[in-house]
Amino acid sequence: MSGRLEQDREAIETYDRIADRFDEHARSSAHNAHYERPAMVALLHDVRDLRVLDAGCGSGAYSETLIEAGARVVAVDASARMVALTREKVGDGVPVHQHDLREPLEFLDDESFDVVLCPLVLDYVARLTPVFAEFHRVLKPNGAFVFSMSHPFSDFGKRGTEYLQIEPVVAWFPNLETEMPSFRRPLSDIHSSLRASGFVLEDLVEPLPTEECAREHPETYKKLRSQPIFICLRARKSSMG
Repeated sequence: MSGRLEQDREAIETYDRIADRFDEHARSSAHNAHYERPAMVALLHDVRDLRVLDAGCGSGAYSETLIEAGARVVAVDASARMVALTREKVGDGVPVHQHDLREPLEFLDDESFDVVLCPLVLDYVARLTPVFAEFHRVLKPNGAFVFSMSHPFSDFGKRGTEYLQIEPVVAWFPNLETEMPSFRRPLSDIHSSLRASGFVLEDLVEPLPTEECAREHPETYKKLRSQPIFICLRARKSSMG
């Protein structure tokens, strides 16, 4: 367990260090702007007048998108620098909290959100069920949970050794010139954690890169067309939860 905690702390420290480079990169990168983000926005559906928790807001790209779509946003991230960048984007009228999602969201009321969005954050969490349970608690009845993660099979093919186990892995991000520690897990762990937390899976998407990606990043476009890197999911808070 101590090794997993060290892995978790190292990920937060790394994001603090690379936050500004990440912010600039993510605005137009193939994997973020032209692959994962369009798929996630589609899974969100219409968020106008809905209260949305941006859980793991990073440098604020999704918070900006949600606000432009008419949502009422509360943002959370474990990285102090990411929180600062998000605050610069959204202004003083949007609550932005520095908080580690592995800890209870005690400052958020029960059944106070219509949607929880968690993009490319959960790979840094060793145990999903406690985090999912907190999202379930803060969601209103039938609220939506939309999240993305590294694709289990893709990650296993690159770094894993035992597919059915949760394994600590380290990825090299060439565009950010940094290593990033995270966890690789099987798809069954994601689904069983959802069910154990009171969620019903509604949709699962293996994204395709956009045509804009083909024009701006042709080599990456070809790779993403042949092998998925991320997986995007939409779950619903069960009425039985």
